[in-house]
Parts: sequence; C-alpha cells; structure tokens
Amino acid sequence: MTMLPLARHSRGRVAVKRAAKNFALGGARLVKLAMARHVAIALGLLPLACAPVHAANYTLTNLGQVQNGSVVGVNKDGVVAGYSETHSPFPGFLTNSFVWTPVTPNAVTGSVQEIPQPAAFADCVAGDLNDSGHVLCFSGAGPKIWTGGNSFINLPLLVPTDNPTTTGINNLDGVVGFGYNGDFHALWWPSGAVAPVVLDPRRSVGNGLNNTGSFVGNVDGDDGVYHATAWAFVVLGVVPRTLNTEINTYSDASGINDGGTVIGSVDRNHCPDPNQCSFSFKPVAWHPDGTQVDLPLLYGSEGRAFDINSAGDIVGSSDSLTLFPTPHIGVSAVLWHNGTVRDLNSATTLPTGWTLEKAEAINDSGQIAGLAVGPNNSEHVFLLTPIPNLAPIAKCKAVVTSAGETCSAPASIDDGSYDPDSTTINISQSPAGPYPLGDTLVLLTATDGEDGASFCRADVTVQDNTPPAVTCPATTSASANASCKAAIPNVLGGVVASDNCSAAANLTSSQSIAAGSLVGLGTTPIDVTVTDASFNGGVCHTAFTVIDTSGPSLSVTVGQPILWTPSHELVNVGFSAAASDNCDAAPPVQVKVYSNEPDQPAGDADASFSPDARNVASGSLRVRAERLQAGSGRVYLVAAQSSDSANNTSVSCTTVVVPHDQNAKSLALVSPLAAAAQAYCAGHDGVAPTGYVAVGSGAVVGPKQ
Repeated sequence: MTMLPLARHSRGRVAVKRAAKNFALGGARLVKLAMARHVAIALGLLPLACAPVHAANYTLTNLGQVQNGSVVGVNKDGVVAGYSETHSPFPGFLTNSFVWTPVTPNAVTGSVQEIPQPAAFADCVAGDLNDSGHVLCFSGAGPKIWTGGNSFINLPLLVPTDNPTTTGINNLDGVVGFGYNGDFHALWWPSGAVAPVVLDPRRSVGNGLNNTGSFVGNVDGDDGVYHATAWAFVVLGVVPRTLNTEINTYSDASGINDGGTVIGSVDRNHCPDPNQCSFSFKPVAWHPDGTQVDLPLLYGSEGRAFDINSAGDIVGSSDSLTLFPTPHIGVSAVLWHNGTVRDLNSATTLPTGWTLEKAEAINDSGQIAGLAVGPNNSEHVFLLTPIPNLAPIAKCKAVVTSAGETCSAPASIDDGSYDPDSTTINISQSPAGPYPLGDTLVLLTATDGEDGASFCRADVTVQDNTPPAVTCPATTSASANASCKAAIPNVLGGVVASDNCSAAANLTSSQSIAAGSLVGLGTTPIDVTVTDASFNGGVCHTAFTVIDTSGPSLSVTVGQPILWTPSHELVNVGFSAAASDNCDAAPPVQVKVYSNEPDQPAGDADASFSPDARNVASGSLRVRAERLQAGSGRVYLVAAQSSDSANNTSVSCTTVVVPHDQNAKSLALVSPLAAAAQAYCAGHDGVAPTGYVAVGSGAVVGPKQ
C-alpha cells in the first residue's frame, strides 16, 4: 500500500499523534504514525565533519517540564507555543496546549498559560503559531485558530464527515493541512474562507506554508512512494512542483520560508518498501531554484530539519557522538547556519544533566525553542535567546617594511584586533598585498563570523633598502711605463649589476680611483659602487697590478778596440758600461770577459803571462795585449749585464781585438771573428759562442800584472 508521510514537521506530528490517540483517525494514519516513530529512533554510524562557525552564544530559559511534549512555534516576539500530554497540573509542568509569553518582546523571562478547550471534552492540540500569537488547534470539535482568551476561529470542513488535520498557519491566518474525501488531500484554508482549497487532487499532505502563497508537503507518486512537493498559488490556480524526483525514494517537505527555501527529508537508503528494507532519512534544503542541498550532521546518518526562518537559518536534530565520560551515540539539537552545523549544547550553559535534543522552532530574531532531556529522562521545553553579539575591535598600526625581490612586500597592519565576546576573529586587508614601493593606504576588516564587523586604516610604507647586487671583473694588470707607472683602466664596462627595484638603465656606477690615474708598481685595489634610484649602494672589489717588465737600458763602449803591439802588457782599453732603469735608480752592472784564446795557451809564449784580464769593471778593465803566434788574432768579448729589482735583465756586448800583425790581411781575419762573437753574445743574453773561454780568473803568472 502507499505509505503516508514520515518526515512531517514536529507540530504536524503532534497533531496527528494526538488525533490518533483520542479520535481514531483510521488505519492509514496509524500506519503513518508507526512508521514515523520507526524512523525517528534510527541511528547512523558515519561521522561527518562540522564547524561551529555560528559564533553567537545563547541564554537558556527553562519554560517547564512536559510529558511526550513538543514545541510548535516561536513567533517574532518570542512567544512559544507547544503541547504536553500532562493534563493534571504539577509544579513546574506544562499541561495540554500552552503558550509561554515573555514579559517584553523577546525577553528571557515570562509566564505560561494553558489554551482552553474550544468545546466540551475537546482539547486544543497546538499545531502552529503565527506572529499575531494565534495558535492553530487540532481538536475533536474540528480545526480551529485560538486567538487568545476563550476565542477561537472555526475552520470549515472539507466534508462533514471528516475532521481534517491542520499543520501550519501563516501571519495572515492562512492554514495548511490535509483532509480525507475518499483519499487524503493537501488542503489550504485562506483566511476567512468558507471552504478549504484542495491543493492537489492526488493523495497528498500539506505540512507548511509561508506568507507569500507557497505551500509544502508531499504527494504520492506513480512509483508508489511519496515525494516532497511545493505548491505555489497563482492567479490561475495552484501549481505543484516536485522537489525530489528520485524513483522509489521517499521524501517530504516540512517547511518553507518567505524567501522560498524549503526544508524536509529524503531517504538516503532509497527504500521503496519498508517491509523489505529500512529507511534512513537525511535532512535537506531545497533552494528556490530547486537545487537540493544535504544538510551536514554532527555524526552518523540521521537528522531532522524542523523549522527555517527568513534568514535561512534552520533548526533540527542530528545524531551525535559523545566521548566523555562514557562514549555513546545520541541526538542533539542543532542549528544550520550558512551551510555548517552547530551543536546547540555547546552554545549555552546547560542545567546539570541536560541535553538539548530537538530544536523545533526558530524566529527571525534567532530565538530557538525545542525539547531537552534532563535527569531521569525528564522532558523540558527550552528557549534559547541569542546574546547580543559584540562587534570585534579593529586595531591598526602603520607599517614600514623593506621591499623584497619583486620590489614589493607583504605586511600586516593588525595591531592586536580582538573580539570581546569570542575567541574567533577573522582579519582581512584590502588591498591584500603584497604592497608596492611607496605608501599604500590599507583597510583592515575584523569580523566574528556573525554580523559583527569593524574597520580601521593605516599606511603600509614599502622602502627600497636593498642595494644592487654587483659583480666586478677580475683583476687586471699592465706594464710600467718609462716613469715606472701605469694608468688605471675603466673597469665599469665589466661590472654586472642588478637591483630589485631599479632597472639597469637607472643604476649609476662609479669606481674609487678614476680611470686614467697613474699608479706605481704593485697592486692597487679598486672599489666599484653601483647606486640605485633609492640611493642604496652596492659595492664590489677588483684590483689593478702594475708590473715592471722592462730591463735596464745598458750602453757599453771601448776606448781602444784594437791592441798593438803584442807586448803581453795588461792594457786599460777604456771600457765603459752605464745602466739606467725606469724603476731602479742605479741598477748594478756585471762584466765578464771571454777570449777565443785561453789565458795560458800550451806551447806558446803567451803561456808565460796570466791572467789575460784584470780589473774587470767599467772604467778599469785591462786586457793583455797578446795573441797566439800561430793564430788568426785574439778576440776579447766583453759582456756587460744589468738586472733590476724585478729581475729584468739587459745585456750589451763589445769586443777588443789583438790582430796577428798590422797588415790588412790580419785585420781582415780578426775583425769578422769579433763581429760574429759580438752578435752571438747579444743574441744569447751575454753567452759567449762556442770556442770562447772566460779569462781573468786564471793563475797569476809572470810579470806584467
């Protein structure tokens, strides 16, 4: 058989439950009630993360104890209506249908009154409450609206033999519900109507309505299960819209706000027959565009959405997991706000042993009413009133910071912003950064996750304090000039520089010693400074080395290049050697004398006199006037060498000859020998050619010394 609605709004459930008990509404209704209770006790096992971002805390008011009770509404003034199966007045108990009225609108203290019977032996079972304080009643005397005192408005019947069930009332005293006329149909009672309007000819139930002509409930579909449905009243009539079209999936819509957002439940198990499988109803919301959104749970898989206010805040219940002191799975009253779920047990200070299990109603001021379980499974009606939210305090400070690699910098101008009534505070800056070079006026916004916000402004100053990165060329060198100096080169062409804020074209380079400056021997350090547009200077170091690579300037002369006669005498030949240098004032001169004939030639009269060179030095050199009798003439090769302090060496060679005799032939023989020896010596750094021996160091032999 087709099942009737399970996921009914709590106030609709109370009306049906009471009617079934007292007025025997029929087998179909009893099946519906049994199935609803079956679903209500199901527990889920899958955890789902949630975040308590709705930061408001609440003041809790205990309105009284009930038995099998329910809250059906809390209106704009904080008036709470509900129902209890307690009929005899006990201290602290709420009896029958009741209305709790605050001393002033939305106050946390007030008084309670019982709604009178509309007729003898006919209780008013409260079903809903509107902003005028009117309470919708289901009773044995027919559906009614209690308007205060002993005043009731009678609602017309669909047929005389049916006592319809009323489930919701709006601020215009329009009423929705369902009645039986051969089958169950969703009904609408416009304010002052003489007869109810059938919203849907199919088997259907109306659960709720708003103030703009929309209704919600469910309709039996062609697949044999009921589907959440919304009806809109338009000029041409009532237009239905199926909210959940999943085949073989039970769903129900239980409430709708003036913005058109609908709440309800959907069977997550897609069970078409409860005799073959089990239901598991999840709370959902349908946006005005028809999008279905699953509401998150604290834990497990079961939850109920009971009411929604104009802001879209939804209240209900969810499976929950408690770890301490003893781990157990239970049910908690919850608030869905901006897509997140909050356990209301953490939002207030609870009496000892209390658990808030059902949040059944919420008004546009954010007040929440529902049921709590206390010690010994006692039931209590609670009212949660939001504690006024204190806006966070935004505090700003000016910040001066240095630019990074991209010539910008992140910065926080927060100077200890805080929230006086919460540990949660969200800080944002506009612009967010990073900030460019110079001054940027930044707006800081501090929010608390509610509607509290505060602002402040401060400057972020980003300075370029980073010098350019500079790389110098390697050390260079040059030879000393005639003045033993060299000119400093321009090293800037080899400098590589970059900067985080200044383009290469905007960098200025300089060197510590100007190019062209003359410096002496050795290494002279050169510092290169590259300056950016903010006058930050980067420095690198190189050097310039002046090297003495020139030997001394050496000149030699001989006053008497030809000796005659061969008298064996040591003759001062007028040898002169003079050296000068660009870096040394008086470089020394060393003199060596070589001969193509030895000091003591064997078998020759010359052997009687030795050595053949004495006083070997500039200005004093004497060589012996002799030659071999059998020779072609003697050549004395005089090699002068001078080295400066840098070990640069210069050589100059000259000759003195002793011809065999005075004829032209003898001179022609000895002169080429002298020229060849001199050329060889000059070309070989003062080394004598082969066949020449050093003279002047032999034994002293004979007179003529």
